[in-house]
Amino acid sequence: MTDENAATSGVEAAAAQGQAQAAETPEERVAGLERALAEARTLVEERGQAVAALTERAALATAKYRQAALAATPEVPPELVQGATVEEVDAAMARAKALVDEVRKRAVAHAAETPRTPAGAPARSAPDLSGLTAQEKIAHGLARRG
Repeated sequence: MTDENAATSGVEAAAAQGQAQAAETPEERVAGLERALAEARTLVEERGQAVAALTERAALATAKYRQAALAATPEVPPELVQGATVEEVDAAMARAKALVDEVRKRAVAHAAETPRTPAGAPARSAPDLSGLTAQEKIAHGLARRG
């Protein structure tokens, strides 16, 4: 019999005993009910501690799962993947992967649109004056002098 069933049975037994023994004094009945109440409170406290321990273990397992998922997909920034449960981590990972894919597609598209610029400075050469008139060439020469 489990602890919960035992406590429930204890409360029921105390109640049945109280009904069966009509000759029992009110003080005795109160004492029996107080014992049953104390047993129930102890059981509730034990269950609370068990729930707290399981909650802590679940949080640790979720954190380890998140770390493993991030290690498997290094292109996903860790800040994008948060969650208190495995399901929340999975959903956040799916959103993060979609975001990374979208950013990657946009970067590739932007790189394709942008003309390539050669690395380094262009070679230095004198300005091409062949298209200028004689008067413009003289003005250009005088402007350089002074």
